[in-house]
Amino acid sequence: MPINNLERSSENPKQSIIAYAYFRNEQLVIQVRNLGNEEVEVSTVYLIGQKFMDYEMFVNEVIKPGETIEIETNIMKPAQRGTYTVKISFSNGLTIKCDVEA
Repeated sequence: MPINNLERSSENPKQSIIAYAYFRNEQLVIQVRNLGNEEVEVSTVYLIGQKFMDYEMFVNEVIKPGETIEIETNIMKPAQRGTYTVKISFSNGLTIKCDVEA
């Protein structure tokens, strides 16, 4: 599995999250692992790039403590090669960013 980057949130041990982003079959996929003690909900996934129209997808996926989920988005891989930023927003206000290569 092509894992491109890792971002960890450790501001609050109850909300410790690891997120990975990569492209599979030309579509953006994210994996989110909840290492905290409380449920978290992924609300939105954004793909951001320079000279690239930003894309967003509403998700609303709940992740229980200790659980890892994979979310296949409908966000397509950009035609222009480069590094793009994936921003994952949670319903509790937490945001994680990680990079992905296209």
